[in-house]
Amino acid sequence: MHRMTRVAVSAALLTMLAACGERHPDAEATPTAEGVAPPAATAQEAVPETALVELLPAGGAAEAFPLVAGSYASGRIVLKDATQIKGALVQIGNYNGTTDGELVVELCKQQDCTKGSKPLTGSVDNEYIEVTLATPFQVAAQEDITYRISKMGGSVPVALWLYPVAGELSAIRINDGEEVQSTPKIALRR
Repeated sequence: MHRMTRVAVSAALLTMLAACGERHPDAEATPTAEGVAPPAATAQEAVPETALVELLPAGGAAEAFPLVAGSYASGRIVLKDATQIKGALVQIGNYNGTTDGELVVELCKQQDCTKGSKPLTGSVDNEYIEVTLATPFQVAAQEDITYRISKMGGSVPVALWLYPVAGELSAIRINDGEEVQSTPKIALRR
């Protein structure tokens, strides 16, 4: 009986080790920001799906874009269904836990805007960081929403993981410059 227990434990350990070696399609990405490793998996498992509207970009290689203090990325979202948004989640890289300052997310529809911020210290590398909005944001089906993701303060950049544009997300602009044919991975908390 003792030998069977050891065999069962060994089999379980081998299964876990094999799972550690699995690669996620995003892991094939080559980062553009020095010191940021590509995301190994999505943060989907850590966030209850029933409360989220995930705006998943097309698959393909992820590219890390370093967002420094005072800079921002902006884009547009069109949701299929009406919903109330309480927060936004953005996939980031935190340069091995060294990023500092705050991540600010602002959502607008016409002249109606709300925003929230969250300290980057203590964030998890290559995962979503969740920013709670100051006030819930009601949107109608097919309503055009603009967003702005900015970094405030701190001396170490935060990396936005950018993917090819797809679905409800548009190409982004960095600091209101020309469009970049990429989009961050975003989820909205209902």
